[in-house]
Amino acid sequence: DAQTALRHSQPPLLAGAAVCLAGLLDDPADPRLLCGHARGEVSSIALPTFELSATWKALTGVKLRCLRSAGHGGIFVVGTESGELQVWQRRSSWVTAPGEDCDGDLAMAGDGE
Repeated sequence: DAQTALRHSQPPLLAGAAVCLAGLLDDPADPRLLCGHARGEVSSIALPTFELSATWKALTGVKLRCLRSAGHGGIFVVGTESGELQVWQRRSSWVTAPGEDCDGDLAMAGDGE
């Protein structure tokens, strides 16, 4: 806050060190903080409660370096240390990772759409 008082503290996420952060704020009813992790995972955290919603393996064997929201449609870009880019899209709610019975809630953009 304006008086530099701590408003929230959270233990480390199981996915490991967060190396990049991005806000996914295009849905005012359900804003999210995205965390990119050193081991290629992405976590979605509900705002303003800071409740962990989902963590999934976006890439294998490479460190994430950047996350960026496209600003609309729940679309965000994941960038890696090796230069690879992935485009992901949130569909309705954050439940689990792709490939783990996510019921179509989260997908890499272009997967069957």
